[in-house]
Amino acid sequence: MNENIEQAYKDIELCIYHFIYGGECEFLVRNNIELIENLISGLNTSIDEKGVEKVFNSAVAQKWDQKAEYVTYYGVKNPITEEVMYQASNGLKIADIGCGTGKILQKLDNKFLDCNLTGLDISSDMISVAQARNFTGRNNITLVNNDFMEYDFKDYYDIIIFSYVLHHMDNPIEALKKAKDMLTERGKILFSVPRKAYLSEVFCDDKAIGRFSIEEMDNIVMSAGLYPLKASRNRFMMSFNSYEMFLKYLQSIGTYQKIMGYTNQSWSKEFSAEILKKFDSTSFITGEYLTYNCENLQRKLRRK
Repeated sequence: MNENIEQAYKDIELCIYHFIYGGECEFLVRNNIELIENLISGLNTSIDEKGVEKVFNSAVAQKWDQKAEYVTYYGVKNPITEEVMYQASNGLKIADIGCGTGKILQKLDNKFLDCNLTGLDISSDMISVAQARNFTGRNNITLVNNDFMEYDFKDYYDIIIFSYVLHHMDNPIEALKKAKDMLTERGKILFSVPRKAYLSEVFCDDKAIGRFSIEEMDNIVMSAGLYPLKASRNRFMMSFNSYEMFLKYLQSIGTYQKIMGYTNQSWSKEFSAEILKKFDSTSFITGEYLTYNCENLQRKLRRK
C-alpha cells in the first residue's frame, strides 16, 4: 500500500488517464487498493444518502417557514392545518409524520394542554430546526429523526398527521397501513395530498410531482384498510413575481427535487426552457389539495 496519500491520488489520476487513453495501470491499482476501496465505499454511501432526507436539507429547512416570500396566495392554502386544529383537543396523543420544522406541533402546543406530541421527520436538518422552536412546556414534545417505515413506535395515537407527505413516500398504501396499526380505538389519520390541478399549468406528468385523482386516493385509502369519515377538495391560486421565485418555491417544497428523483440535480436546460415557456403563458398557477380524515375500517365495522 502506498504510504504517501498525495502520491496515491496522483497514481489513481494516472490510472484513470491510462484507462481513458490506453496504457497499463494494473500496478497503480494494486499499489493503492485500500484507498480505491475506501473511495468506492464513500461513493456508495453518497449514493445511498440521496433521497428525501437529503433534499430537505439545512438550506430548505431554514427557509421552510418563509415560503410565502416567493408566492402570493389567493384562497385557503393549508386545509390540513385547519382540520388538525379542529380535531385536536386537550390530553390527546398526536403524531405528526414528516413534521418538517415542527410548525403544526407548535400550533398544537400553543392551543392545547397535556398532550403527547410526537414529530418524526427523515431529515435531520428539519428536526434540528424543530428542536429550536420555543414550545410552551404544557405538553410532552418528542422529536424523532428517522424513516417512518423503519421506526418502531412504542405508543398508540389518537391522531396521526401526514401533512403533504404521502406523495413523497415510496408506498403511500403501506405507510397508511402502518399508521392504521398505530391508532387508538377511535384514532384518526389526517392527511393532504396534491390533486390533479396542482401546478397543472406548467406540469403535465402526475407521477413526477405526486398528484392524485379523487378516485386514486379513494382506492389508496380503501387498500390501506381505512374508512374516509371526511374527504374534501381545496383549490386556490398562486402568482409569482418571476420565474426565479417560482423555482425557489418549487425547491422549498421539494417538488423541484422530486422531479429529479430526489437527487438535488438541476433541471436540464431543455426541460427548464419548456417550463419557463409554460410559466410565461399564464398569470396564475393552481394549487389544489385533497384532505382526508380516516379511521380504521375494521374498527368501524365492529362498532356497527
